[in-house]
Amino acid sequence: MADPKILDIQRKIKIINHIIKECQKTGEPVHQKLKTHYYKNVAKYTGEKLDAIKYAHFSPTYPDLCDKIKENDTKQIPKYNSSVTLRQLMVDYYIKQQIPIQKNHIPLHINTSDSLKKSGFKWHDIPGTNKCIFIENPEQQAKRMRYLINMKKFREENRPIVYIAHEVIQDTVPSSTTTAQDHILIAASPQIGLIDCSMVTSSRLNIIEWFQIMVQPHLTESHVVVIGSEYQETDADLDVPKPEDTTAKMISWLDNNKINYKQTMHRSELYALIERYNTAVFNESLHKEDAILKAHGLDVLRRPNWEVLDYFQHIWIDIMKENMDKSKCDTTLKTYIRSYNMETWQKFEEIIAKNEQSIYDEDRLLEDIIDKLLTKAKYDTLESNDFSAKSDVKPFDPYEYNIIL
Repeated sequence: MADPKILDIQRKIKIINHIIKECQKTGEPVHQKLKTHYYKNVAKYTGEKLDAIKYAHFSPTYPDLCDKIKENDTKQIPKYNSSVTLRQLMVDYYIKQQIPIQKNHIPLHINTSDSLKKSGFKWHDIPGTNKCIFIENPEQQAKRMRYLINMKKFREENRPIVYIAHEVIQDTVPSSTTTAQDHILIAASPQIGLIDCSMVTSSRLNIIEWFQIMVQPHLTESHVVVIGSEYQETDADLDVPKPEDTTAKMISWLDNNKINYKQTMHRSELYALIERYNTAVFNESLHKEDAILKAHGLDVLRRPNWEVLDYFQHIWIDIMKENMDKSKCDTTLKTYIRSYNMETWQKFEEIIAKNEQSIYDEDRLLEDIIDKLLTKAKYDTLESNDFSAKSDVKPFDPYEYNIIL
């Protein structure tokens, strides 16, 4: 049986479509200006937003939206950091060529407003014009800069640094559709060398306990702990319900996180509530972990999710090259990592410090160049086609419009 709320939404969209068609019934083609006039009148009489009226016939139903999400989730997409790709695009065009990025410069598979938003990038409106400029989300860029500045400061103070990483190894069980997971926990330092390398199953994973038993005894209050981005991927985060999940699963998640909701809420309303509180719940968990580490007098930094900033990046590359048998990974991996000597751990630190300085310098340059481009655009000293028009880079996307939910 169809959901009454979905039927109600569909009925309203049908009414809007009918009004538009009736308004457009004339003996001759309707001029674009008249179309705009019709749209404004419909918006006025219905109380809907102009974009909702203009593109009503494109709007999908709620089941359509769920089908699209399921389709995207089932696609096998290789591990790919679109944030790094997009920032490199900014370096190539803004720093090396000193010209604005156009829509066709961005790879197709991430060239949607939703993908850009998830990657931390957006098209920024240029005040007083109908143009846009491609930039990184200022908050994301500021967080990375704070990390780089703190790392530089701690090195100048000769503070010993301990790097912690958490990698997940997935192995499909033969003759089965299930996937087994093992977790690699590793801590190392250019001043100490390898501190510990452990492998545990998902059921035994307790990173805080591992840190307190295997890592903390080797540290003093002068140490700085750098936590890899993988460390933040907790089971609670991975289990957050999706729009197509059952009402029961959504209610269970809300109950577990002690979030109030009304029993009469529709599934779409429950999901909106989950979206609103998910970040807060996740961040609270991270703050608790940080608080435990800081309680022992340790400074804690969380590394951005960039491979070039990963102290252990060359280890993961070496492991893939070796094509280790996952069934023997526990023994083989530990032996392999313990073969690195102090000189190797120090070399890793030199590589990371060099990469951090390079990214810091690029970020400073990008700030200056984007400011100059914005100034030129404001005073029209660049050709009008140098910048992307808002209508080109910000098309109406019915899957992102809130009339569905």
